[in-house]
Amino acid sequence: SKTEMDLAFNQVNLNRSFYVAEAGVQHAHSLASSTPGWNAGLVSISFGDGEYSVVVRDSSVNPSLADSVVLVSQGEVNGARATIEATLVPEPFYPFRYGLYADDSVKIANSVSTDSYNSDSGSYAATRTDSYGSVGSNGTITLENNMTISGDVTSATAGGITITGGGTVLGDTTSTAPELDFSNLVNQDDFDYAQTVSSAPLGMSGTYSYQVSTKNLKVTKDKTVVLESGIYLFNDITMALNSQLVPAPGAKVQIYMTGNLTMRNKAMINHNGKPANLELYSMGSKFIMEQSTEFTGVVVAPKVNFSLNQYVDFYGALLSNTIDLQNNPRFHYDRSLFNVKRGSTGRMIRVAWRELE
Repeated sequence: SKTEMDLAFNQVNLNRSFYVAEAGVQHAHSLASSTPGWNAGLVSISFGDGEYSVVVRDSSVNPSLADSVVLVSQGEVNGARATIEATLVPEPFYPFRYGLYADDSVKIANSVSTDSYNSDSGSYAATRTDSYGSVGSNGTITLENNMTISGDVTSATAGGITITGGGTVLGDTTSTAPELDFSNLVNQDDFDYAQTVSSAPLGMSGTYSYQVSTKNLKVTKDKTVVLESGIYLFNDITMALNSQLVPAPGAKVQIYMTGNLTMRNKAMINHNGKPANLELYSMGSKFIMEQSTEFTGVVVAPKVNFSLNQYVDFYGALLSNTIDLQNNPRFHYDRSLFNVKRGSTGRMIRVAWRELE
């Protein structure tokens, strides 16, 4: 009987030490997420009737780990010990999971519509669906007067969604969504790098005006400018009537702008292309699309107050400070952008776990 009691006592303490070790993993995980580069570990931290210690292994110990971090946590209760190993990696940042997203506010009215398609699977006409054309905001969202959102509407502000005047949302609505961190979308380092590697004007062909000193690009009326694969830094881009700016066949282009984009009537960017092949990052304050213009790509413009009241088509994804759409703009979210990564959130996530002997 005594032996059975001793065995039961040992098993209970072994189980308790396992959960104490798991508490150590959770503690270390929290520190690794909140303090970039943290690798000091933890020594003899009291927890209930036991204690845990955690050893941290990262690239400073093993260069092959790169950005990964391995936590080895040992828990002890009344002489019983358990050891757990967990692997953490930076949490990927997926910025393009909405057709439209604003940092401050969204207002949509008067026959505006959203939908989605998948450029990896076929043409817009072949893959279009009345879903996933979602709209989000860290602030408020106002929808009114016969607009149609073929997707979800999510706000990170409690009570931040207002729908009036016959507006239709085909998906779900919530005002308790997590915020999208706009500070993580684009930074000065990105623009500094673009300055050093810019392919303008050597990677450009067609009829245009480009000033090296100002980095202003003007695309001539009825003409087309082709961009080879690469990174381009511009100040202002002005596209004349019926002009086009397109990547070369198979090319992937990133455009960084310090100024403003102006598209005159019937101008088009990346016509019939894939949105993932043209990314535009702007620190300017204006993004102007006039009547019957078309943009295909992703736009990250944290300072732009995006306003449209024209018949235009936008294929891809848009992130800006505010979004104000009226009178028939059509937004077509490309579902192939859903898993596009750009850096990390700054947090660490657990991707592997095991108990060690």
